Amino acid sequence: SPSSSVTALAVPAGVDSEKLRDWLERERNITIMGGQDQLKGKIIRVGHMGHIVDEDMKALGQALAEGLKVGPPAPDVFSG
Repeated sequence: SPSSSVTALAVPAGVDSEKLRDWLERERNITIMGGQDQLKGKIIRVGHMGHIVDEDMKALGQALAEGLKVGPPAPDVFSG
């Protein structure tokens, strides 16, 4: 059902949210936004406005889990 919300999620220490966002868009065709100002690189923002189905949120959750794994397929999301 339609929602007019955005959810902010903190990323784990050592993870650059901008690199994670780039990986999600490049590898999974999922677009989310990052933090602004003092939260840049520390959070991601997930929009769930309009018609979002459960499968969309499940796909995001699975992609986030994959992107946060150490090593392949997304080792570049970790800073340093």
